[in-house]
Amino acid sequence: QNIVSQNMVSQDSGSSTPAKLLNTNLGVSGSVGIAEKQYEKHGFFLVGVGASAGGVAACKSFFAKASPGSGMAYVVVMHLSEEHESHLAEILQNVTDLSVVQVGGTVKVRPDHVYVIPPTSYLVMDDGHIRLTKPQRVRGQRLQIDLFFRTLAEAYGPEAVAVVLPQESEQ
Repeated sequence: QNIVSQNMVSQDSGSSTPAKLLNTNLGVSGSVGIAEKQYEKHGFFLVGVGASAGGVAACKSFFAKASPGSGMAYVVVMHLSEEHESHLAEILQNVTDLSVVQVGGTVKVRPDHVYVIPPTSYLVMDDGHIRLTKPQRVRGQRLQIDLFFRTLAEAYGPEAVAVVLPQESEQ
């Protein structure tokens, strides 16, 4: 079942906008609601992808189908072990033609790129940039995906899409 964010927008300009491509890929036609708040226009969708450590296979499957030229950017926030170096960027680069990088500092977001969270970090969206922040704990839980999705929605509004991928056992 396809679920589309209520913030998604389709513009009918006759060209293949990211909104039209996303709506077509998900089997959606027409507009799907417009947020009332005024957002800075970035000109492309930013897709936030959340997954637990058991979601590597789902991430690989998702990005194997993501095509360059769609005009969308992707940010992967996955719960990663603090005790090991992450190879998620390399793993994803092996299954997609999109450019995949692990975020190492403040990065300007560009279409047709995949940005991966490093271990022991949180990501926030701010003014078209991804910024690393220190982990925050709330009652023993690390809420990195909550923080990222919240700042993604605040920064990108109707150009934001959130996807939560299942663990391997949930697929």
